[in-house]
Amino acid sequence: MGEIILRHFFNERGLGDQVNVESSGVSDEEWSHPIDPRAVRVLRERGYGDEIPRDHFAHR
Repeated sequence: MGEIILRHFFNERGLGDQVNVESSGVSDEEWSHPIDPRAVRVLRERGYGDEIPRDHFAHR
């Protein structure tokens, strides 16, 4: 979620091409899993639905 929101923040301010934003899972159990459906739901509810990458998988 943080990656998507922060990337949106920078893009809105015209800084998207100057900043690289990446996120990582907070525990080993998330590694290689897609974004949590609960996070997807909240992001869509908050208007970030078009910015959710289809191929996002957690890494460390």
